[in-house]
Amino acid sequence: MIPDIDRLRARRWLNDLNAERRSQNRLHFEYDLVVGSATIELIERHSDLVLSLVRFRYTKTQSAWRLQQQVKDGRFRAVAGFEPTPYLAELLSDVAQARTTFLPSLRRSTDLLV
Repeated sequence: MIPDIDRLRARRWLNDLNAERRSQNRLHFEYDLVVGSATIELIERHSDLVLSLVRFRYTKTQSAWRLQQQVKDGRFRAVAGFEPTPYLAELLSDVAQARTTFLPSLRRSTDLLV
């Protein structure tokens, strides 16, 4: 089960992403979260398409978050170079810093979105 504070942190991060998107006048898509029992997935919604960008997976037994991306076969795999951490805020910050990899529609670098 995902800690409530992390759900709130992810929602605030999403709101910041969408505010940045609107400020760049990129109105043809919207970011959204799909929250599961152990995952928070960031998606990009277009009128005719939904893209999975990145997924944060919480492992309760280890109290750690992992960063994952969808691969060609539809499964999610850990992203190399991102170590598991007990703090979701660290992964959110890392994704914001590596925005060209994870958020290709928002290429302009701004302040951290955490």
